[in-house]
Amino acid sequence: RRESLTRLGFKFKNREDFPDCQLILEAYQKWGITFVSELTGDFVCAIWDQSCDRFFLVRSPTSWRNLFYLRKQDGSIYFSNTIQLITEQKHCSRRVNTNKVISFLMLRVVHEMNNTFYQDVLKIPSGHYLECVAGRSPTLKRYWSVEAVQAHPLILTSCDDYYEAFRDLFQTVVSDYIPTGQVFTHLSGGLDSSSVTAMAAHILQQQARSLIALGYIPSRDKQNPCANWNYSDQSYMEAVVQKFNNITLHPVSSSKQLFFHQQYYSWLDEPVLNPMNITWMMTCVEKARASGSEAILVGQGGNFTISWPTAPFVSFSELNLWHQMRRVLSQVKQSCYASISPPPWQLFSAIHAKLAATYRKNFYIEERLKKTGDPRAAVFNYGMSDYAANFFSLTRHVFQMEHLDPTQDRRIMEFCLRIPLSILMKQGRSRLLVREGLKNIVPDVICERTTRGMQLPDWAIKFEQQKLVFKDWLHAWRHTIIAEFLDIPQLLQLLHRWDYARVEESSGKTHVHFQITYRHKFLRALEVGSFLAANRLV
Repeated sequence: RRESLTRLGFKFKNREDFPDCQLILEAYQKWGITFVSELTGDFVCAIWDQSCDRFFLVRSPTSWRNLFYLRKQDGSIYFSNTIQLITEQKHCSRRVNTNKVISFLMLRVVHEMNNTFYQDVLKIPSGHYLECVAGRSPTLKRYWSVEAVQAHPLILTSCDDYYEAFRDLFQTVVSDYIPTGQVFTHLSGGLDSSSVTAMAAHILQQQARSLIALGYIPSRDKQNPCANWNYSDQSYMEAVVQKFNNITLHPVSSSKQLFFHQQYYSWLDEPVLNPMNITWMMTCVEKARASGSEAILVGQGGNFTISWPTAPFVSFSELNLWHQMRRVLSQVKQSCYASISPPPWQLFSAIHAKLAATYRKNFYIEERLKKTGDPRAAVFNYGMSDYAANFFSLTRHVFQMEHLDPTQDRRIMEFCLRIPLSILMKQGRSRLLVREGLKNIVPDVICERTTRGMQLPDWAIKFEQQKLVFKDWLHAWRHTIIAEFLDIPQLLQLLHRWDYARVEESSGKTHVHFQITYRHKFLRALEVGSFLAANRLV
């Protein structure tokens, strides 16, 4: 904000004296529609330029804010930052967008990003704007891409220079995101949330300010079910707290049932990708809001920026070879998927078999595009942040709570895309930008950890308590449109096989099997079904 005002010829002013909408207007008047490449914040906006009879709907490259629109037959456009206001219009039907539902169930996250579960309602993907000219069809244009950023690599002298540059930039960005008043953060004990919390504490310490970290603690203690997964990350959370004297850890536990968020479906344009996470995330929102806060610092997008790549113990030479092999063999591999093995998404999806067979070819084509280049391109070019924007938009409008994510800031994202891969991983170690760049800020025990925490690890308890409810839902959906998308018989069979004791006592590969089958496949299918039912989509 300070840099943008300076470039526009204004002295720095706070938001009360110079609101964001005025800053955007000044930028447009100076640079025209190319202003979208000049701003670095998270924004959506609508601009009517009477001088050239043009109307623009704009969304920033990474955005936690949605922008929806509905085009009528007479050419007029309704638009809103909440889908609920669009779907309440009499011109908006309740027709389901079949392609979008299928894409969601097949985990095809890089296409259909301008569509919603509503046939008539579209949205602006991140890094795009919609241009409307009288007498012409609206045109959706991308103005930001990974390839354009990577065309201008950052060249520094040594690895240490890169890590120092990252630390300075990250400190600047986190400082920009720290709100006034009491500061709250999500703290899971992982690299991303720990990096944001630790850097915020470091900055606030110099200002004699404190922060409250919200961390989910399982309802009971249990042995780690797998070698690389921790049932509880409480010890890592406490390591961050002990390093700084201005952090207070507020343990969070949730008595909420699974799918409690059905009451908020009218605010969402699609189901929640991981219905497990929303349980504890919403509890954090309510706890922070009850304390008077209007914002929470998070590290939601770090896996594709500051801590990419997440795969541990792969050497740089192996990474290069891996990418080269994927480029050469991708077409052959994808064309052979159907005959030699089930597609990877099938393990996680309960899509109806007829739909899977019909749309499988489209999935292979998309996978080939994803596998032959930098996987981050698929994430950023096609708006992977939209899945987080779905939930964050809900909390913004219903609870007046902002989620602020420095790891998805445009400056951070472009820095990570412009640096050599050897800075991100080498010699059998990955996620080096955080591990090396934030030494002495993030505790060593976290920088060097090789395990991951299980999100909502006590999910099976809630599943057991609600299994009869799930059975009623599945029977009620057998003769509805939901049965056209979901394999209801398979889901009923899985529910019949459910054995709570076995799930709780499982370990190793057996535990992973139960996680995939019930936590992902079964519960994600219920999320889609309950979304369609609650919003009366036909």
